Amino acid sequence: LADWLVGRLTGNLAGETTLACEAGLVDINRREWCSELMSEMGLLNLALPLVAAGTMAGSVCGPAARDSGLPRGTPVAVAGADTQCGLLGMGVTREPQTGIVAGWSTAVQMATSQPVLSPEGKTWAGCGLNPDGWVLESSPGDTGNSYRWLSEIFYKGYKDAFAEMDRLASSVPIGSEGTSAFLGPARMDMSKLGMRIGGFYFPVPLTFSAPGPGHMARASLEAIAYAVKANLEQIEGLAGKKASDVTVGGGMTRSSTWTRILADVLDRELKVAASPQVSGMGAYLSACTALGEYGSLDEAAQEARTRLLSLEPDLLASAEYQDYYASWLRMASDLQALGP
Repeated sequence: LADWLVGRLTGNLAGETTLACEAGLVDINRREWCSELMSEMGLLNLALPLVAAGTMAGSVCGPAARDSGLPRGTPVAVAGADTQCGLLGMGVTREPQTGIVAGWSTAVQMATSQPVLSPEGKTWAGCGLNPDGWVLESSPGDTGNSYRWLSEIFYKGYKDAFAEMDRLASSVPIGSEGTSAFLGPARMDMSKLGMRIGGFYFPVPLTFSAPGPGHMARASLEAIAYAVKANLEQIEGLAGKKASDVTVGGGMTRSSTWTRILADVLDRELKVAASPQVSGMGAYLSACTALGEYGSLDEAAQEARTRLLSLEPDLLASAEYQDYYASWLRMASDLQALGP
């Protein structure tokens, strides 16, 4: 869609590398169109140039100015895929920095200096915004979407459902008093696609321990944090190195309870973007680079890093979460064995 918009605005047809890669049409080793695959799929290969984020695509042409109302000659810059832009917006460009873009779904991406592939096909690899960079991704899947579903079930009548969820979740002890959520977020395994069994687990009989909406909310936030940790561990294992730092942004960071839980579950310093809109910030920095305000995307990324906030884990909470995380992984495995 972005490439189509550029074509309509400027009259110049091209493909941005990370977007073409996310569409599965690029040989990531060569960072060129995968003409063999396109031929096999019967797709017309127009041999369009692949352009890099942070460059100029052209300017608004006459027909586009007439149709859109934008002034003719307005410069049009090239950005990139949403998660890669999110990494740039958080200043994550150098191996092995790792970024978590947590929104409707969540992507955990590590910057790498070469493509890193899972032998079992469990994870994704793609191109980074920089011409000499790649990304290794392991995604927990439905995160913000599952939390939205929960808000509509338990908090539909509230003016600000998410604020109420955050308030109640923060009042529930670590581990949600035995309540565990399995609403979709999990360790990524692209070799095993399909539906899974999910829901909530909690102690019974309810006469002695009846979970409330706050327990459900906190258990859901903890489950998302557990899933992020599982995916982070997966890409660190594949890369053979630990992330030099971990940064988080996206809509889920509006929940201060969740960012607190995430730092404690990961048991490491967590850098948090000052604004949730990290993908938009990355697109903005790409445009600034194209206009010459920065000498490179890496220079723009270093500027973005100056605006990050730091969140240290609570040592006692992290120690507690080790057991809860291990228990959550075991239960997730048991549920997967049950099948849909």
